[in-house]
Amino acid sequence: MIEAFGKISNVQQVVTEFIDRVGAELLQKEVLELKSDLFHIDIIRDIAIPLNTQLMTDLFYFDLKTDENPDGKLGVAELYNALVNLRIWSTNITDPAESWNRRRRVGEGAKVVIDSARKLVDEVVAARGLGLGISAALSAKFSRQAYLEKGSLRSLGHKLVDTLLAQGSTAENVTDQLWLMAFGGIGVLVMTVSALVVKWAELMGLVPRDHGILSETRE
Repeated sequence: MIEAFGKISNVQQVVTEFIDRVGAELLQKEVLELKSDLFHIDIIRDIAIPLNTQLMTDLFYFDLKTDENPDGKLGVAELYNALVNLRIWSTNITDPAESWNRRRRVGEGAKVVIDSARKLVDEVVAARGLGLGISAALSAKFSRQAYLEKGSLRSLGHKLVDTLLAQGSTAENVTDQLWLMAFGGIGVLVMTVSALVVKWAELMGLVPRDHGILSETRE
């Protein structure tokens, strides 16, 4: 995976531009103006979670429904919950009473993520097998690839899959690499935003400094 990323240029720049653009779009879409100079928005639910989900989706080429993947089968809530359940299972099994439910949830989450990702990887495999003739041109025009925008984060995700396959990885192995990387990144942006919001609330005197909000969130 590291070697494959090394062959893709401008990843950091594209990720930064993605966060700026999609974050601004979500803010404009979700903010509610209550009255002049008074606005309401749920920063975590309306901004951080969908932004984090689409970031992982485009970078690791998942099947979330977006402008560049209009035929996607997954919504933000379904994909985010699936990845979070994988993350909880791997990093936060601290409650024996919840172990059975978490085992069930991680199985359900793994099926959602792996089945949807494998379908897209298989499509890239099929396109690679078409060569450079008329069939390949038709595939680029009428498949999901036709919706990719040049230089977008999702186009880099597509290139990442293609690069991993070119290195000799099987479709199954590529799929596993994608979801294993993605669940490691899900929730990180959300917790970062949570920490910033809490710090702002502390500075504004809206919550006491010994509130323990973030520790409760992590649990």
